[in-house]
Parts: sequence; C-alpha cells; structure tokens
Amino acid sequence: MSYAQELQRALEAAVEQHAFEVSGPGQWKALERVVGAVLSRERSAGRIRAFAVRCDEELNPPGSDATCVEVSYQPPAPRAKAVVLRLVAR
Repeated sequence: MSYAQELQRALEAAVEQHAFEVSGPGQWKALERVVGAVLSRERSAGRIRAFAVRCDEELNPPGSDATCVEVSYQPPAPRAKAVVLRLVAR
C-alpha cells in the first residue's frame, strides 16, 4: 500500500468518528480539528510539507445527506503536486 493510500485511510478513519453527528458548524469545526491533527502529525514526521483542511457551509449546503471535508496536502518531494481529497461522512 502506498503512503497516499495509508494517509487517506487514516483521514477516513478520523472523519468516520463524526459520521453520525448532525451536520453543522460544530461538526465542521470538529472535523477540521481531527483531520488537522492527523495531518499535523504527518508534517511533524516529515511525510508532508504543508496542508489545508476545509469543512464549511459551501461544501455542506443545507439539506445535504452527508458531510464533506476537503483536504489538500503537499508531499515532501520538491516538485510534487499538491494532493486534494474530498472525504465524506454519511
């Protein structure tokens, strides 16, 4: 399994912890925190250079049946392109 696949599984597991909560600002901030914590550990270990996490009303309009978290990270290789993931909690 590649590092990108391992990281995606770790992020999906973090998001899954909040899958049954009501979608709203409280849940969005909680998701940003838990996903950010996973990515902070990866950055501290040198496995990624930078990251951003977004979970807001634009990604999760009223009436959505799932909560979406957008994650982007920069691999450590100097010329590597940023990776963008959309994680969904149903």
